[in-house]
Amino acid sequence: MKSVVMAAVIAVLIVAGSIWYESGIHRVSDNLFSMNEGVKVALEDNDFEGAREKMDNIYLYLDKKRAALSATDNHEAIDKIELSLNELYEYIKGGHKTDALSKCSMLEFLYKHLPKDYEMKLENIL
Repeated sequence: MKSVVMAAVIAVLIVAGSIWYESGIHRVSDNLFSMNEGVKVALEDNDFEGAREKMDNIYLYLDKKRAALSATDNHEAIDKIELSLNELYEYIKGGHKTDALSKCSMLEFLYKHLPKDYEMKLENIL
């Protein structure tokens, strides 16, 4: 009987931890998405210096959240985000507004997709 209780406690802790982690990933995703919106607004106003400053903030935020994002196996999504951020930064440095806006749209998709792999769904459990 004692082992059944322990197994139930462990299961509850795993589910609670998963829900806590999922909400954290959603928060990170939402923050990155809104920061990306700031970059887009700056680019649409042809404020490349402002866009660069906002990119610096994204890099700092991503560095702070690296541990939470790296806690899972899905490093491919993080690598795609970092690669796209580096490309966007170079487009901004070069003054390529259209390419930079296109890369911002791609990053929006990646940010929205980031928490989907961590949602509590049967397909992610099995």
